[in-house]
Amino acid sequence: MQAIKTNGSNLALCGNPPGCTIKLRKEAKLQGVNTVKVWDCASTCYDPTFISQGGADVEGEYVSLGILPFEEAKAVPMEAQFLKYTGRDKANVYSVLAFAQGLLLREAVAALVEKSGPDALTRKNLFTALDGIHKFDAGGMLAANPDVAQKKVSPCYILLQVKNGAFVRVHPTKVGTFDCNPKNVIQRKLDLLKE
Repeated sequence: MQAIKTNGSNLALCGNPPGCTIKLRKEAKLQGVNTVKVWDCASTCYDPTFISQGGADVEGEYVSLGILPFEEAKAVPMEAQFLKYTGRDKANVYSVLAFAQGLLLREAVAALVEKSGPDALTRKNLFTALDGIHKFDAGGMLAANPDVAQKKVSPCYILLQVKNGAFVRVHPTKVGTFDCNPKNVIQRKLDLLKE
């Protein structure tokens, strides 16, 4: 908070679990910080506890996602199934990504067994099968990855904002869509150990 005050920062981002952002926002209010125009949070803030624990202090917070918001699950049957069995109160970015990894594993095993039979399922062959998966979106729950095997970063995202105590889609505005402009991916060299 001291760095934000000293520098008159107009952007603040905490990329850790929701508690980090909640504490940051509460401390900003306590210290009367008013220079920040954009409060941003990584997808980790898309959690059922974020708004309930943060209350009015997290109003206006932006949250970028690479997953389809749970509020739009009717548009994607796989996400509706995920919510049905996981429970809305336990659904967050971590749980949906873990579920998606299971779907990726299932896809690789199915491809391997189809190609070489069930006896071919070994660790080495499984990794080879995973290397053969390029496009993957976990049944529409995730932003499409251009090449999983090559570990490419997806340019796709959705931007939400906390408005009136709820997550609201602000970009792109059309339900069930992602902004996938290739220009969304930029490369930067950072020295993260530098003071």
